[in-house]
Amino acid sequence: MLSRSLSSTALVALTVCALAGTLVGCTSTGEPRATPSASASPSTSPLPSATPSESPTPIESAPPDQPVAVTIPCKSVVSAQTMYDFNPNFGLLAKFTPEAGSFAARAVADKGVACRWINQTSGDTVDVSISRPAPTGFAAAKGAATSGKPVTGIGDAAYFTTRGTAGTVQVFIGNYWVTVTSVYFSSASDAQSIVADAVASTR
Repeated sequence: MLSRSLSSTALVALTVCALAGTLVGCTSTGEPRATPSASASPSTSPLPSATPSESPTPIESAPPDQPVAVTIPCKSVVSAQTMYDFNPNFGLLAKFTPEAGSFAARAVADKGVACRWINQTSGDTVDVSISRPAPTGFAAAKGAATSGKPVTGIGDAAYFTTRGTAGTVQVFIGNYWVTVTSVYFSSASDAQSIVADAVASTR
């Protein structure tokens, strides 16, 4: 009877193992065997983060080719005494709009100053302009002026040119362009005192 009971017990145990085989293991005696706990998955080391690429250093662009404003007041461009000595009948205009295509108009377009003195009797004028053109404009103006007669002793370079009945002295000093124009100027020496004042006002 005992062996039959043991056989029955073993059969039951085998049945249990068969049913639970997928879940647990069994010992040779038919006793369920604890399934060893699964070992922890090996920790995965985080991938090193990519080093952010450094932004390229911006390349500084060259300064724009632009004129520089000139704000010298007309009363300082040529002194009242200098103009009186030139001709006491000349007076400074409070407002002056240069004629298109004139040296004075070019100066205004380049953010410079343009001043006009007018003869109270004849209406003849003396125009003085001072500007600081953009480098390319300055070079172009200087190149065009060289077609005139060189004038020595003033500025870095100076030339006398005529347009119609008017004479003009153009002076290039540093990055300033000074022009003095009048029908009173048949040569550069006629404008000497006025040119000297205008050039001195740029310093």
